Amino acid sequence: MTRIKDFTVGHQIEGFYAILIAEERDFADSSKGRFLHLELADRSGQAAAKWWDYQKSDLGLDKIPIGSVIKVRGKVDSYRDQKQLVISKLRPALEGEFMPEDLIRTSPVSEEEILARINRLREKIENEYIRRLVASFFDDETTFAAYLRASAAERNHHAYVRGLAEHSCNVTELVVSLAGHYPEVDLDLLIFGGLFHDFGKIRSYTISTTIQYSLEGRLIDHISIADAEITARAAEIDDFPPALLTQIRHLILSHHGERQYGSPVDPKTPEAVLLNYADLIDSRMEMIRGGRDNTDSGGWSYVRSLRRNFYYGDQISEDEKPTNDD
Repeated sequence: MTRIKDFTVGHQIEGFYAILIAEERDFADSSKGRFLHLELADRSGQAAAKWWDYQKSDLGLDKIPIGSVIKVRGKVDSYRDQKQLVISKLRPALEGEFMPEDLIRTSPVSEEEILARINRLREKIENEYIRRLVASFFDDETTFAAYLRASAAERNHHAYVRGLAEHSCNVTELVVSLAGHYPEVDLDLLIFGGLFHDFGKIRSYTISTTIQYSLEGRLIDHISIADAEITARAAEIDDFPPALLTQIRHLILSHHGERQYGSPVDPKTPEAVLLNYADLIDSRMEMIRGGRDNTDSGGWSYVRSLRRNFYYGDQISEDEKPTNDD
């Protein structure tokens, strides 16, 4: 099986891949009928695919739904400087032909490292109420296990097993660092906001051979889910200060920055502004990092989620790098 990360233009490939998107599309010349556009994934990455002879087959979209696994044979070519697979043969995969763990990505950061980072951040919290609120989530084994497994997105950033925890640690460490420049901000609020701003994603997505929105994720979304859960757990803590809860909820409700991006309110506290920007930095940098695997010979790659080309520099091998003797 050829991993998507190893696709090379001009090479023939064969393998098992999960379907992220499956769409019938019209040829530019409508008399030619329709072709099938696919977005395929395995644990190494994602790739677009085209099946020009789709209408000659007896397969309909009902037989290869999103989230299912297919066996594909084809040739890798390039379209607008992006690798894509031109399919010559396709069929649904049979049970036992593939390993599910080969199809779903997992964070490159180990669970042990994530746990150590979370514990270091928890130890920094001084406010007793916030410490107890964090404990109500993380000392609940079922909830914490779901948090550690969850993805941070369906596709765009940290879209893999343990992606939510990795992203949350990144954001929290960023706001802790930023807080060092602004002594007037409340570090405890920032740590809670960093760790829990995307908490609702443990119920927004389902993970199998692909990551997909749940019904709750589509109809309620992660911000509302997190706000409701935090409010409910705070209510179980005796004498939890209402003003403190309001500030915590504001962090969650405003972390997307603007209403057009899904936040019910704009950031209106210093902590909310820092959290919004830290979240934006980490999500954007992960999107940009993902483009590195698809660079062309000039070091450029188009990052679809950001709708622009990024330059990653000339790819210099270790042998070509200058030394102190040069």
